[in-house]
Amino acid sequence: MSTAFNDLSDSQVSRCCASIRRQNGQAGAPQWMTPMKVLASWSIASLVLCLVIGCGRRGVPVSDLEQATQLLSVTLQAWQSGATVEEQRQKTPPVYVAEEMWLSGTKLDRFEITQPAELFGSNVRLGVRLTCVDQGGSKRDREVAYLVTTSPALTIAREDR
Repeated sequence: MSTAFNDLSDSQVSRCCASIRRQNGQAGAPQWMTPMKVLASWSIASLVLCLVIGCGRRGVPVSDLEQATQLLSVTLQAWQSGATVEEQRQKTPPVYVAEEMWLSGTKLDRFEITQPAELFGSNVRLGVRLTCVDQGGSKRDREVAYLVTTSPALTIAREDR
């Protein structure tokens, strides 16, 4: 029997196998991909996906509006009194502030929270009017918005940066 197949070329054997698969209703599908194996593969993939993602509803914690307003107010008071950004980071718990004007040496003369706290994703957004004094002594009013996070860490960042 093996001598009969030795006389066939590779292309003839391929056409013969393809013809047999078409007759069995498996045209184009690899032989290992039986319906039962496909179902088992999808079941395993779904189980792994559930284990990786998890079944519970876990997400980023939402910040507290009142706590965010108080945190921003206390932090701006610290800037106004001459404290540094590094001193805010040394607090327990640390407050991470991203304010370029403060970092560059601009002084805060006064501030007013002009827009009440509102949720902005998992952050809290607050509008503030700042009166700043630059290194040359010039006063300038600025309307800015801060994004404040109270969980999992205390952070304050300008919305426009």
